[in-house]
Amino acid sequence: MDLASVLISGGALLVAILAAVFSGISLGYGRGQRDAAIRQAMASAAR
Repeated sequence: MDLASVLISGGALLVAILAAVFSGISLGYGRGQRDAAIRQAMASAAR
């Protein structure tokens, strides 16, 4: 392999890793929002 293909492959790997990290962060945030909505609905129903 020449240097250009190694750099392109490395860049693609970096982008894929960043996408996976941001996807995990988004998943955690979404679960937090879902849990907050469930707690709010349960508190509203208890009144």
